[in-house]
Amino acid sequence: MRIEIAIRQPELWLTVRDNGRGFSLADTPTGVGMTNTKRRAQLLGGDARWESSNAGTIVNLQIPYVHNPN
Repeated sequence: MRIEIAIRQPELWLTVRDNGRGFSLADTPTGVGMTNTKRRAQLLGGDARWESSNAGTIVNLQIPYVHNPN
């Protein structure tokens, strides 16, 4: 598993990757975990997206972020 966090103004990006066998997004019902993750990102004004293939799964979270040093 690999976790990446990056700030690309005006957003914060969190990416989680694994090298598992993946799953078909079209054939998999959205579960409670995926629904809650997407909803929480949306509550913060962002979004959550999944990509999956036989090479693994990637979850991308994008959240608005403005750096204020004060």
